[in-house]
Amino acid sequence: MPGIRNIMVRFERFDRSNRDALNAIVPVWAALGTSWAGRTDISDAEKTAAGNRHAVLMARFVVRSNPITRALTGADRLVEVLSTGERIWEIAGVKNAKTGRRPPIEITAALTPPSEPTV
Repeated sequence: MPGIRNIMVRFERFDRSNRDALNAIVPVWAALGTSWAGRTDISDAEKTAAGNRHAVLMARFVVRSNPITRALTGADRLVEVLSTGERIWEIAGVKNAKTGRRPPIEITAALTPPSEPTV
């Protein structure tokens, strides 16, 4: 049920100001804030209609509207905080879920695959 907000999420933005001794960018994700969210997985039919032919888990997260959630873009990411760890989601789109004075924000995101182990 999308109306239930029972998942804690953290929003992060890539910080390009962090540099090493050689002035190279050190990849750091800075936390923007946290929020409760409701999650609904996107069906295979919706992914096929959108032209996505990869085996990727996609979901819609619904959060309350606030200055942080209204400023999110596709360059940011969403981290789902679980009791067993964290899942990193790449934000594909952000929009108002309904019309009105303070409509909730709907975030469409794809689960980032785990990194390949280095040998």
